[in-house]
Amino acid sequence: MKHLKYLQICQALLASCLLLIFIVPIGINADSNYSDGSYGSCAYGAACSSTLSITSGGAVSLNVVFSNLSSACKINSDSVTVATNNSSGYKLYLMGLNSSGYLTGSTNISSTTYTRTTSTGLPYNTWGYRIDDTSSLGTNFGAGPTTTSTNPNAVNFAKVPYPWTNTAPVSNMDLIESPSTAQAGGMSTVVWYGICANTTIPSGAYTDTVIYTAITNP
Repeated sequence: MKHLKYLQICQALLASCLLLIFIVPIGINADSNYSDGSYGSCAYGAACSSTLSITSGGAVSLNVVFSNLSSACKINSDSVTVATNNSSGYKLYLMGLNSSGYLTGSTNISSTTYTRTTSTGLPYNTWGYRIDDTSSLGTNFGAGPTTTSTNPNAVNFAKVPYPWTNTAPVSNMDLIESPSTAQAGGMSTVVWYGICANTTIPSGAYTDTVIYTAITNP
């Protein structure tokens, strides 16, 4: 399990967890550990009772099988749950670990070049993410509903922003959820990942790591 150091700031608690994406042509299965966090005390001894926790479903597997076709697409989801007693709610961000934006394997698969505000269907030999019905956050994903049978060519996807560091400002990340009230019982956000590829991509496992970061509102 990979552990990260976390920053705690009074009235702006932060927690992150890792998601490892597996793009697996020809049906190889994979799994991985990820880190999550639950943090409740404020830094520097300040009197503060806000709590914040974040968890993710873990590895997302996208099995791209060409069969007798020259190209194919696949989509699957992760669920990110954030819980906080902070009365002003929180913001949830997404960012990638790979500074190039590639899924890496025997070759590289590029991320789509479109952003959360200009998202479109995935071109072949690219990957990306989407979240249903987040137009209130300024996204262009559309309402959905997305399902595992959705064709990533036919709905809007965006690139995962890069690179991630433990000091990256939130302006470098994509905002994907922003409730304005306490979520003591936890609020789940479904993040969809998709890929479209053709047979120019060699068979094998292609991976990248996505980091979710939750920060309580002031």
